[in-house]
Amino acid sequence: MAEAFEDLEVWKRGARLSADIDRGLRDLKDWGFRDQITRSGLSIPSNIAEGYERESNRECINFLSYAKCASIMGRGIECISCNVSLKS
Repeated sequence: MAEAFEDLEVWKRGARLSADIDRGLRDLKDWGFRDQITRSGLSIPSNIAEGYERESNRECINFLSYAKCASIMGRGIECISCNVSLKS
C-alpha cells in the first residue's frame, strides 16, 4: 500500500489531468464554463487524496465515489461544450 496519497498512480493521473485542463482552458473567455470544468478537474485528485487519508474504508470509498462523479461531470460538460461550440 502507498505511504501517501501522492504515491498513488490514480492521484498522479488526476493531478496531471487537472493541470492539463487548467492550461488548456486558460484563454477561454467563457469564465463560467471554464470555472465549472476546472473545478470538476480539481475535484478528482482532491477527493482521492481526502479519501486516502480517511480513517475507515467506508469513508475512503465515499470520497472515491465523489472523485468518480467529478470525472463524469467533467465529461458531461465537455459533451455540452461540443454542442454549443465552446471548445476551441
